Amino acid sequence: MEDVAHEAARDRCEEERDWHEEERDQVDQEFRDRLLVLERHVETLEQQDVLVARTVEMMEKDCWVIDTVLALVVAFMPPTALSPAAALPAPWQLPTPQQ
Repeated sequence: MEDVAHEAARDRCEEERDWHEEERDQVDQEFRDRLLVLERHVETLEQQDVLVARTVEMMEKDCWVIDTVLALVVAFMPPTALSPAAALPAPWQLPTPQQ
């Protein structure tokens, strides 16, 4: 009789241990799934960071080229072609007072 009770108790312990192991495995899998999603999100953010850095670099280079071209265009325009506010006085003219 004791052997039967002992065996029944041992079976319940094994069942409970199996249940806990399954629960632990399920929680572990859920954690791994969430971790994988976060790792992918981090990779995406890193790729976006690289793209933004490249874009900013290209824009800075493009702006430098555009600024140079515009500066050259303005520098070689005759003063009469510029608006009075943007025109620099010719070296032989006195500056006019701005109002």
